Amino acid sequence: MDKRRKRVAEYLDKALGDSEKAAPEDLLFSYKGILYPATFCNPETFQVFDSLEARSDDVILAGYPKNGTNWLDQILNDLEITAEKYTEEEIIEKINITNELSVFPRLEFGDPEKFKEDEEITFRRIIITHLPPQVLPKSIFKSKAKVSPHMQYCRKYPM
Repeated sequence: MDKRRKRVAEYLDKALGDSEKAAPEDLLFSYKGILYPATFCNPETFQVFDSLEARSDDVILAGYPKNGTNWLDQILNDLEITAEKYTEEEIIEKINITNELSVFPRLEFGDPEKFKEDEEITFRRIIITHLPPQVLPKSIFKSKAKVSPHMQYCRKYPM
């Protein structure tokens, strides 16, 4: 298991352990009328969403939970590496940097400080989220970076 996946597994294990000790009323919080698990999400993270500056090469994968988002995340990362956009040295550097970052691989999970660290990433960012479009950072839609065309919104039962 690579370092990043191991760190995510440790984070999730700790969060679930902490949730067992929490009072039921402390397990959820509301943001813009939607309930989120306080175990994984931090209300302060939602407050600083608009500090995320979308870039022209960002890929946003937004999907409903339990709808194959992790699977698509892996496919996107594999495509990114095999697209021959990077040299072998750049790929190794990207993997090493990604493994060392404390940025949690979901937009809504983790602490607000992760957005500062996320800005330091020089290669294409693949941003994964389970957030509905109305809660996503405004720069994704307003930016001249044209990130919206890269956005794939997964739905379990498409209409």
